[in-house]
Amino acid sequence: MFQKKELKYILLHEAHERFLMSHGKNYRFAYQSASKIEYDCRDKKRNIDSELKKALKMNDELLMKKMNKGYIHY
Repeated sequence: MFQKKELKYILLHEAHERFLMSHGKNYRFAYQSASKIEYDCRDKKRNIDSELKKALKMNDELLMKKMNKGYIHY
């Protein structure tokens, strides 16, 4: 089980990875890219809240195009 403080990092990683794979990137590429962003946030090189919001928005826009509905998150 993960700790509550890890949740934002896990969500960021998974959302970024999912977005890239939905655009045709393979798992290995998507995983490496998501890991880079996750580690940058952990090392305070990037802001976790803004990166997570950006990743969720990109996924929402993708879903909106596919489902022709409004935004789901935030």
